[in-house]
Formats: sequence, structure tokens, C-alpha cells
Amino acid sequence: MKKITVLLLMLWISSVNAQIYSFDFLTKYISTSSDPKMTESRDLVTYFNTDDFSYYLTLRKTSTGFYGYLTDENRKTMHKFDVTEDQKDGEVEFSFNYTGTRKLSGHPVNLKKVRIQYEEMASDSVKLKIFKNESATKPEREYVLKLKKANKNLFPIARIVMMHPYEAATAVDFGRNIVVEKAIDICIEKRCNCDITLAEYKNVELDLQLPKELKFVIY
Repeated sequence: MKKITVLLLMLWISSVNAQIYSFDFLTKYISTSSDPKMTESRDLVTYFNTDDFSYYLTLRKTSTGFYGYLTDENRKTMHKFDVTEDQKDGEVEFSFNYTGTRKLSGHPVNLKKVRIQYEEMASDSVKLKIFKNESATKPEREYVLKLKKANKNLFPIARIVMMHPYEAATAVDFGRNIVVEKAIDICIEKRCNCDITLAEYKNVELDLQLPKELKFVIY
């Protein structure tokens, strides 16, 4: 009887670990810096579930390869994938091979205390300031945002893509059905301005299933 109980428990644990992540939206932002030493632009490609922004999949090309990083804010984990890029019917397609998982440490800021201040600059643009708490007088980050109407609130996409370390700060939101078309990341202290422009976005259907037994690694 004890052996049966242990077996059932092991099966239950395995089924819990077999997580499936679904994505329905893909964006590509292009970031360019005002620093003359940084002449190359960066592509910021990310998959989202527009009903649940607690997880997202970021694609990165480096000198060593092409990788995908699936961040799960609720489970405090990041899953890494090797990415293969193919062409099919004139469209770029990606395939993903799971390689490992690591635990995420705590955020460098207290997300519960974050506050925002914004002012309307025009019907389609706002200036956004992010403060670390209620008493702070100097913003930690400052942006000028150009907005476009959408059929649901897609502002969390901009927060995740360009507002590190406030990706999971749900207080940083306007509560409007908009998408950010362009952002100017204003220089604070020694950081240079960046222009971040939405180059492409589309509806997608992507499901990623993790293995039943995760491989925890350091990367």
C-alpha cells in the first residue's frame, strides 16, 4: 500500500511540473541609443500572453547563439531555450529546444511601493515618470511615450520590454486599451537616451511545454 501511495505522489509531482505556456502576441521593438559610441540598433523580440502578462518569452541573439528566455514572475523561474530560425512561405518561424531552468532572485526594487506620475502631452502621447516610493521626489526612470489605440490594454508589453527593473510592477500602468508605438527613454544621471520603436507586431499561436523534470542550471 505504501509503494502505491509513493508512486501516485511521484506521478502527481510529474504532472505538476509539466507546465504549458501559451502565447498569442509577438512584438518587435527596435532600440537605438543617442550615445555615438553605440551605433548599432538592437532588436527586442518578445512573445506574450495578452490575458496573462505574468510570463513572457524574450528572444536574444548573441555571439554564441540564438536563445529564448521564458520568464515566469509567479513561479520566480526563467527557462532557457535554444532557438532555431527558419523560413516558411515567406514568414520567419522559430522552433525551441529546452536547455535548462534557473530560479530568479528578488527584484532590486520594492515593486509594492512603486508609484507613477504622468502628464498628457497630446491626445496620443504622455510623459511617464517612475518613482521608487511615495516619498521619492526624483524619478528613477522617465519616458515620453507615443500611444496607439488597441482592442485591449497592451501597455504591460512596453513595461516588460523597456522598463527594467519594473517589468512586474503592475502599478506602472494607465489602465487604457493602448499599445506603445514609440518611447524615448530619457537620460537620468549618466544613462543615454534611447529611442525604442515598435517595428512589428502580430497575433501568433505558440505553446511551449516544459519537460516533466526541469533541469536547474546556472546561466
